[in-house]
Amino acid sequence: MSILFSDEPTRDGERAYTHIDHGLVRVGNQWLERVWSGFTGRTTNLLHKPGEYEWAAAKNPEFSVDVDGNTLSIEDFGEVEWSEACDDLGASLVGAYRRPEIEVRIEQLAFHDAPGLLRTATFFNCGRREVKVGPAITESFELDQPENCEYQMNLRVSREPDSGTRFSEIGAVITEERGLILLAESKAQIVLGSQDLAACSVRIGSKEILAPSQLATQARSLLIAFEGDSQAALDRHLPEILRRMRLHDRMMAKREREDE
Repeated sequence: MSILFSDEPTRDGERAYTHIDHGLVRVGNQWLERVWSGFTGRTTNLLHKPGEYEWAAAKNPEFSVDVDGNTLSIEDFGEVEWSEACDDLGASLVGAYRRPEIEVRIEQLAFHDAPGLLRTATFFNCGRREVKVGPAITESFELDQPENCEYQMNLRVSREPDSGTRFSEIGAVITEERGLILLAESKAQIVLGSQDLAACSVRIGSKEILAPSQLATQARSLLIAFEGDSQAALDRHLPEILRRMRLHDRMMAKREREDE
């Protein structure tokens, strides 16, 4: 079975999309496409569409979370449940990873008209007692050709955006004339080229207690595909992506109010 989910019929590559086909699930736009195994929930590809460059290795850690002092990785969760959605801003794919005491929900949103993938991790206590959650790795992938890549952690937002969103951590992975900018909201840390974690990871060091049926949304992370100079690309693309994130947040808040 093959399902292509988009908000309106358009020519290939113009709008963000999700796709389910023969055990693979994917979300993307004309700049980036991310693919997971529908069975294991691991990222298998992260494709830079211009030039068809592969960023990610074939097998990746994806995430991990400490629950009551025990570190749970993707192997400790059961079969993944996938869902998808699309609106005027983009297309999103959600993977729900479950255990008896906790559910990890990973959402990846691809914007229609901006070269970004926004990632949100939410932890939900689905058990009958409170649990201590954290620290956590909410994003984690290895590079397909790490020997050809270099890392930057000196990027800065040139002007403070008029937004409630603050990306306190910014880094980039670069090979030749293309790259990926990684951004993380406050309380998260970007780790690049680590010997202990995957080559590209986002770590949240805080801990919190979740009561039964309580959920906690973690600091979000963002991938921006670019070609040319990394700082120039950040200055060019981030303001528009932040504007779209504000619209997305307002839409989600409105839906939550309507569901109450």
